[in-house]
Amino acid sequence: MKIRTASSLFLAGLSTMIGAAAMADDPKTTPAATPATAPESKAAAPAEQLPKTTVELLDAGAEPRKVLRFAPTVGDEFGYEMVQKSKQSMSSPMGEQEFTVPPTTFGMVTKIDRVDDKGAEWTSEFVKIDMGEVEAGSDPQMAEMIKATMSEVLGMKIKSSALPSGEVVKVTYESPAKLPADAASMTESAGEELSRNMTPCLPDKAVGVGGKWKVHRKMKSGGMVMTQTETYTVKSIDGDKVSLSFEGTQNAEKQQIDMGAQASTMELWVDSHNGTMSGTWDLDLKRPAPTSATVKMNAETKLSMKGAQEMQMGQKVAMEATMSIKPKEAVMPKSGAENKDGAPADASSKESRPKFK
Repeated sequence: MKIRTASSLFLAGLSTMIGAAAMADDPKTTPAATPATAPESKAAAPAEQLPKTTVELLDAGAEPRKVLRFAPTVGDEFGYEMVQKSKQSMSSPMGEQEFTVPPTTFGMVTKIDRVDDKGAEWTSEFVKIDMGEVEAGSDPQMAEMIKATMSEVLGMKIKSSALPSGEVVKVTYESPAKLPADAASMTESAGEELSRNMTPCLPDKAVGVGGKWKVHRKMKSGGMVMTQTETYTVKSIDGDKVSLSFEGTQNAEKQQIDMGAQASTMELWVDSHNGTMSGTWDLDLKRPAPTSATVKMNAETKLSMKGAQEMQMGQKVAMEATMSIKPKEAVMPKSGAENKDGAPADASSKESRPKFK
């Protein structure tokens, strides 16, 4: 009745994931950039059935208590905005490279398509992506590559199905343009994370202020399978309005990443992945997204590449994001025949979508 994760939090985030992919595809970029988010060669299945999530109640909290369940209304439509900042460093035997992704605003419009006793289904469309100014010391060419890659997300639709507890159990995608296999896999992976973390998973039993529960789930990002654990604490409950705080961890065991067409010449292994996250959620249980939320995440990944030569590499990512529900009009591109870049304001097709700023 979110997006994966503000809880886990968009894992380094949509912009960082796609940005790293752009860097990996640039032959001028150092080898250290390649493993950061090496994509699988296979795009996600049209209908992705997600791994089972488990919820463990740790403390029911004080009286009065209530069972928390999402209960949206069919036809409800609202805007959703996420502002994200991230910084990453990549290391290899050739040295270390740092890059700060400028503050990036993602605007989506979400419409509730179905509600019944089994849960709800909704469709979210990316209608706006704005990137801020490149910070001093960052590579402007890298920023342009990120912009070019992320612009393909405009108009992309993500359909999510969730249980009344908020657990997203199925995700499908509809892209406005035919994307290359790697780009499609990357955007769909990011879309799944967004869908899974748009709302926290709620416990089956009644809770009150001080109530606490732990969520365990398996997830995949950039071809890497990891375990994510989130612990939520109830700060307040007022009817359908619920405020939570959370903290969590991410861990991945040693595993090989599918390199697709490059698999015959090299192997990429994740030696370890560890991350921590924390934040707050303000919910209105009538909508499957936070009224407002803040998230911070830090993660470190160590990798090994085996080919003509073997080398160890690493990536560190620090990400901050804020999320909020807004009126639909507030997240749409500028109204009128054209936006400030001279492109039509309608984002429904490749030709008419507004240009990425």
